[in-house]
Amino acid sequence: MSHAQPESSSDGDAEYPRDNYFHDLSAADDGVETPDRDWGSHHSFKDYDKHEAIAHSLLRNSATMLCARTLFAPPNNGGRLAELCAWLFDDECIDGHGDALHTDNRAVELTDPELHVPKNAGDQFGTHEYGQYRHRRRLNPETGYVSGGESTAVVIQDRSEEQFLALIREWLDACHSNLRDWKRQATIRYARRLKRGGDQRDVDVLTKIVTKVRTDDFDRE
Repeated sequence: MSHAQPESSSDGDAEYPRDNYFHDLSAADDGVETPDRDWGSHHSFKDYDKHEAIAHSLLRNSATMLCARTLFAPPNNGGRLAELCAWLFDDECIDGHGDALHTDNRAVELTDPELHVPKNAGDQFGTHEYGQYRHRRRLNPETGYVSGGESTAVVIQDRSEEQFLALIREWLDACHSNLRDWKRQATIRYARRLKRGGDQRDVDVLTKIVTKVRTDDFDRE
C-alpha cells in the first residue's frame, strides 16, 4: 500500500469522477475468483480490454487506493432522528442517509487487501457461512466500509506528472526494453501531453499509452 497521504476534498465528485473505479455493481460477474483481486468479481474491463487490464495492474502495484463511498456517496445527514425533527419542526422531508457511516465527502485511503470475507448461503432457518472468498478485500479504517462491493469500491488515486512518467519509464524498461529509442521518447512525450491535459484519469491515460506501445502505433502523432 502506498504511504502517500491522500488530500482531503470537500467535493469528491470534482476531483475524482465516478468512472474507472473497481467493482461496478452494474457490470456482469465474470465468475472468476483470484487471490488479491481486491476489486471484486463483478468488475469487467470493457469486454476485457487487455490494455486496460494491464494499466490497472501497473497502477495498483504502486498507487494509493481510496474509498469510493466516502468520495462519492451522500454522507450521513442525521439519520432517522434528523428526518423526524425536520418533519416535526420545519415541515420538511429530508433524507438522513442513516446507513452512511461517513459525515463528509473526502479522500480516505483503504488498507491493503487483507480482509477475508465469508460466503453466505440461505436455508429454511436463515443464512450460514460456508467458506471464504479467495480474493481479499480492503477496509476503510475510519468507517469500516469493505471493498469489493460489500459496502464500497476502490478508486485509484491519480499521481503527479513526475511520478506518472516514472512509472511509464519503469514499465518500458521492464517489459519493452527492445523498443527503439525514438519510439520510447515519443511514448514519453505522448504521456506527458495527455497527463497535462488534466481531463483524464491516470487509468485512462495509461490505457492509451499501453495500447500505443503494444500495438506499435507510432504514426498518428
